[in-house]
Amino acid sequence: MNWVLSGGSQRRAARWGIALIVLIGVWGCGGDDESRRGLTGLSVDVANTFESVDQTDGEEVPFAEPESAVVGPEIEFAPFILYDIDISDGEISMDYAGGEELARVIEAGTADRYRFTFSEGVLEEAVADDAAPLVPRVRVESPTTLLVEIGEGMEIGDGFRAVIAVTTR
Repeated sequence: MNWVLSGGSQRRAARWGIALIVLIGVWGCGGDDESRRGLTGLSVDVANTFESVDQTDGEEVPFAEPESAVVGPEIEFAPFILYDIDISDGEISMDYAGGEELARVIEAGTADRYRFTFSEGVLEEAVADDAAPLVPRVRVESPTTLLVEIGEGMEIGDGFRAVIAVTTR
């Protein structure tokens, strides 16, 4: 039997071989969900800023010193400013811990912002759970930084909890 291929047949065989290698590589990855890096084990810094037309002339100013933690099974920040903050692989929860004297509807022209900065660029998407009692605005600013903004018209107080679903790369 003669296994010698003509020039055109050699090119087709090479293309099929390359296609097969690519398919095996894609199937071998196990899909997106299995290859995603979670947040557990990463270092995270949280910083808070405050902006108010009445109190800061509309300027965003730092409020308190940033804090650092490593994401694990315990609550990472208890409390940080007004919230107990717990981070897991796919979620950040912020439970109000500010006491009755600070409970209120956030005033017009006011924003309370929490910036989470992770040690690795794993952030892809973040969405606040609209079924939770507190639904902040969230935005992935970069692969390492997530912004959570509690602003005008949002109510905060005992029993108010924000839940943010985080998708990682």
